Amino acid sequence: MESVTVIMPTYNDEKYIEESLNSCLRQKGVNVQIILVDDGSTDKTQDICLNICQNHSNVIYIRQKNKGQLNAILTATRYVKGSFVTLLHSDDRIFSEWSYFTNIQKIKELNCQGVYSDLLIMNKNGQITGLSKSERLDKYSLIKLLWLLGSNFIADPFFVTKDFYFKNIVKTYVTWNMPYWLIIGRDKIELADLIYVEQPWYVYRVYDENYIRSNVGKFEAFSGCARTILTLSEFFDLEFIVNPEQSYVNGSNNLGKILIRRKSKMIHDEHFYSQVRTLYGSLMDKYEIIPSDLLYYQALLNFYSGHLRRNFEITYPVTDVLYTGKDSRIFYNHLSDSSNSIYKQLLVESLNGPFDIVTIPKNYKKIQLICKFLNISSEVKISY
Repeated sequence: MESVTVIMPTYNDEKYIEESLNSCLRQKGVNVQIILVDDGSTDKTQDICLNICQNHSNVIYIRQKNKGQLNAILTATRYVKGSFVTLLHSDDRIFSEWSYFTNIQKIKELNCQGVYSDLLIMNKNGQITGLSKSERLDKYSLIKLLWLLGSNFIADPFFVTKDFYFKNIVKTYVTWNMPYWLIIGRDKIELADLIYVEQPWYVYRVYDENYIRSNVGKFEAFSGCARTILTLSEFFDLEFIVNPEQSYVNGSNNLGKILIRRKSKMIHDEHFYSQVRTLYGSLMDKYEIIPSDLLYYQALLNFYSGHLRRNFEITYPVTDVLYTGKDSRIFYNHLSDSSNSIYKQLLVESLNGPFDIVTIPKNYKKIQLICKFLNISSEVKISY
C-alpha cells in the first residue's frame, strides 16, 4: 500500500480536533502517518492529542512554543515519511474514507505532482452547507493571481508527492507564505503540474472564531498576499484604471493589456511602483485595514508612492533575527515591542518614500532577506 503523511498544525482546537483526526485514521487503502504539531495550545487540545497517540502508533505529537501555523508545518517536515504529503487543519475534516486512496491513484495515473479540487463547506456543527469552487490552473493563472490581489484561488490544503513537497512547497508556501503551486525561479515563474479532480475530498469549517478574522490573522494573510503581488509585479506589467478586483472578470480572458516586465529593469520603473501601490491599497481595503493603525501598512504604501530614490546607509554589522514569511505572527508582536530593530528602522525610512540601501559586504545577503520579508524593493549596494 502507498503511504501518505498528514501534517496537522493545531492551536486551541479542542472542539474539533478529534473529529479531524478520526477522518484521517479511518482512511482505507493507504498507510497514514499523522504528524500533529501543537503550536502552544492553552485549552484541552494537548490532552486530546496525547490520548489519541496512546491508541494509535501512526500518530506523532509534537508540542512547541506558539510561533504560527507555518512554523508548525516546518516542524512537522522533519518527520515526513510518506510517499505523498497532505495538509489538514485541525478544525476541518476529510470527506470520505477513500479520499486519500483516490487522490493517490489519480496522481499515479496522470504522473503529476499533485491534485486539487473544490472545497466542501461545513458550519461549526459539522453540517455541510455548500461548496467553494476552485478556479482551474491554466495559462492565465499567474495574471489572475495578480488581479486577485495575491489571494490564493486554490485552497492551501495540498495533496502532493513527497518530492514536490520538499522541492517546492517547503520553500514557496511554508517558508515564504505564497501559493504552494507557484514555482519561482530567478528569472521566471511557472505553475506546478497539478490536476483538478471532480470529487472534493476536503471539508472546510466556517465559523465566527476563524483565525483570519483577528488582527494578527489579517496581518499574516496580508503579508503573504503582498509578497505574492510584489513577486508577480516583478514579471508582469498590468494596465488598469479602476479597482483591480473590479477589472478582473472570473473565467474571462479579457484581462486588459499585459506586458512582460524585464525584471532587471524593475527597480527604477515608476509604473512598477504605481502598480504595487494600487494593488496594496486594494488589498488593505479587502481586509478592512486602516494603514495608519500599524507602521507596517503605512510604510508600504509610502514606499511605493514616491519615485525619487535616495540612499540609506547601514554601516554597522546587522545582528537582528532574520525572519521569513512563516514568521509573520512573531513579527507582528515584534512591531509592538520597544526594540529598535533594523526592521523598524527600514519601515520608518519607508515613510519618506523609496530608497536604496548602501551597506558593508558582510550585511549584503542579510539586508536582501530583510527587504524580501518586509516587501520593500530596495536595491542593496555594497560600500567598501
